[in-house]
Amino acid sequence: MGLRSVRRGRLWWFAPRIPRRIRQSWQARCRDSWDVLAGHCRGLPGAELTSLDRVLERKLWEIDRADVHAVTGGSDDGFLYSRGFTVAMGREFYGSVMDTPQMAVPWAECEEMCYFFAQLYREWFGDFPDTGSGISRESGSNLVGWAR
Repeated sequence: MGLRSVRRGRLWWFAPRIPRRIRQSWQARCRDSWDVLAGHCRGLPGAELTSLDRVLERKLWEIDRADVHAVTGGSDDGFLYSRGFTVAMGREFYGSVMDTPQMAVPWAECEEMCYFFAQLYREWFGDFPDTGSGISRESGSNLVGWAR
């Protein structure tokens, strides 16, 4: 398993570690899980947080698609936050939405997830990470996902 696979797997490693009581409500999960996730990140070097942020931006970009937006709705920012919700719900839910956009939850948002690792990096190291990926997580940036 290459480093890239380990990083992708590590992103999904965090989601199941959110306590069951928090998972009861998607709103509570999004609102209350950040301290838990930040705790799991404590001690990670900046390079690892940057790697996690790259995986996150890629996941947000991959579901930046017209067929997903048709289900979730939302403005440009609202659709970004909706994609953040999809990622925050974990690998299984994300995969379901990737394969079957109708599985997405209309109007569900999780703004905090969209820049979670970048925000931790900024708090701990004083600046935002430079992922160097050239990928934008902003809505409509995945041109293939919006092609007609």
